[in-house]
Amino acid sequence: MAALAIFALTYLAVAAGRVPFLSVDRPAAALLGAVLMVAAGVLAPAEAGAAVNGDTLGLLLGMMILSAYLGAAGFFGWASALVLRSVSGPRTLLWAIVFTAGVLTVIGSVANVIVLELAGSRASVGFWKFMRIGAAVTTLSLAAAVALLLAEHALGWV
Repeated sequence: MAALAIFALTYLAVAAGRVPFLSVDRPAAALLGAVLMVAAGVLAPAEAGAAVNGDTLGLLLGMMILSAYLGAAGFFGWASALVLRSVSGPRTLLWAIVFTAGVLTVIGSVANVIVLELAGSRASVGFWKFMRIGAAVTTLSLAAAVALLLAEHALGWV
């Protein structure tokens, strides 16, 4: 029961992004949840330590450094301007933003990197294979979103 309560509180804190009365952000909330799991006896300290994957932490640190340098170099502003220059209206802007975000998600989404890291030994998922599948899924998701938006607009819901 303690594990479920700690998990639920940690999940809510991470989802909220910030716990105002504690000045705790997402990473701190996750760390606090892990500490509470050990303090409550849900996990032994050795089990908690064994659950930490150094390779994944190194990969995430590298991604964070890369992302910070891309931001400092103006890459995100340049990419935004490129997308904005290449569209002619709201519909093409939606397509361009969703497609660009979907295709670049392999280098921009920590969750995808963790999944790919965990799948590494069980499946071969190279960059180009991920891009092919990701582009297809992104295109289908975008088509569904556009169809939904058009239907909502036609029905007067928007």
